[in-house]
Order: sequence, then structure tokens, then C-alpha cells
Amino acid sequence: MERSTVCLLCVVNLMYVCIGAAIFMTLESENEKTTSSDILSTVNAFLANHTDCLSNKELQTFLHKVLSAYQNGVFTTNETKSATQWDYPSSWFFAMTVTTTIGYGNQSPVTGGGRTFCVFYALLGIPLTGIMLLGLGEKLKFIVYSIQNRKCTKYEKTESLVKHIVLNVFIVGLLTFLPALVFHHTEDWTYWESLYYCFITLFTIGFGDFVAASNAEQNYKALYKVLVNIWIYIGLAWFTTIISYISDKYTESIEKREEKYKISNALPIAEKSLKTGIK
Repeated sequence: MERSTVCLLCVVNLMYVCIGAAIFMTLESENEKTTSSDILSTVNAFLANHTDCLSNKELQTFLHKVLSAYQNGVFTTNETKSATQWDYPSSWFFAMTVTTTIGYGNQSPVTGGGRTFCVFYALLGIPLTGIMLLGLGEKLKFIVYSIQNRKCTKYEKTESLVKHIVLNVFIVGLLTFLPALVFHHTEDWTYWESLYYCFITLFTIGFGDFVAASNAEQNYKALYKVLVNIWIYIGLAWFTTIISYISDKYTESIEKREEKYKISNALPIAEKSLKTGIK
């Protein structure tokens, strides 16, 4: 790929990120201000009603401790208790999010030993998982190409492209819309939230605002997490294949245009050299 093309792609990508940042800021900043104002009003009202027994500093200390525990995945009172994040099924699910680079963020090691092990575990696990997904993707790609390359009518190229698009749309729908329906019934989510979770997961964005199986009942928690993991691995392999295919086609298109540009520039020079030689 030519240097000018790479520079152009960098500029386009930077512009895309800047535009996205502006849109996200417009959509989300007002809600952030409202939430901040609401919680400040709640704290001030609480302090006003308990001025005799609680100071502002004591309340801030209490809230920081509660928030710190909550950020570590722990919330316990006399009446409620959060589900454990470090039993074996939950730890297994976390290990998968590390090696697939999804990294939801709702669960992370807090001890020195856990963080150190996580670094070395990721160094080996991420390439290993990447190779596995590449292999799965190649097998899945073979299915697409076997259908795409079948002999068609006189409109062979168009029919092949249509088949390719239809098959990919069907499988993407199968890997997103159907699991979203399952999550809608098994988790306390709307269908749109479930669909959002599917796309955020399969594109390995993994914000952590929605995580499947985080509140599953203990009697089927392990099985549920295994099924979710299987869906993630298959989905990642297929989405990786699609993204790789689009990238390959885009790169191929750019290289063809660059080649045509070189030829079109080389022809006048060749003609000029030929005329000079004849003279």
C-alpha cells in the first residue's frame, strides 16, 4: 500500500473518531450532568436530615468505601449480597474475556498476585486464542467460498456476490438476533439491550455495562456460562472472518487503483521516451 494511501486512511480514521466523539458527547453528556446533579441533591438532603449524627466528611468516607467495594464487584448489606465473582465458573468466564480481549471490566483482579498472573496469562492466551479463532474462521470461510464459487448462470459474478451477502447476513442474524432473544428472557434486559450486548461482545468492545450470566442462579450458572462461551467463540470466529474478508477486498481495491494510477502515469513517460528514441 502506498504511503499516500496510508496517510489518507489515517486522516479518515482520525476524522471518524473525532465525529464519533462529538456525537457521543452530545448524546451522553446531558445525562451525566443530570445524574451528577441528582446524586448531589440526594447526598445534601441526606446530610440535612442527619446533621446531628453524621458529618459531611464521615459520609464521604462511607460512600468512598462502598463505591470502592462495588467497583471490585462486592456489595453486601444486612439484607442483600452480591453474587461471588471468583467461584470457578465466574473465574473461567473471566479467563475467556482475557484471552479474547473482550475485557468487560465488571470483573478484574485486585490482588498483586492476580494482576501479575493476568499479565503473563494474557501474553500467552491472547495469541493462542487468536490462532484458534483464525483456524475456526478459515473453516467457516470455506463454507462461504464453497457456496460462492459454485457454477452459476451467465450472471455468475453477481449471483455469487448475492449469495455471499445473503449467507453472511443470515449467519450474523443467527449469531445476534437469536441469542438476543435468549438473553432477553434469561437476563433482566430489554430486547434492544440484549441486541446491544451481542454486538458489543462480538466486536470485542466489551464495555461491561451488560454481562451475561453475571447474576445467574447457582444451580445452572456453570452450564449457562459454558453455553455463553461457546456462542462467543463461534461468533468471534465468524465476525473476524467477515471483517477480514471486507479488509482484504478493500485492500485489493486500493491496490488495483494504485496499479491503474501507476500505469496511467507511466504511459505518457513511455510515449515520450519512444518519441525521443525515434528522433
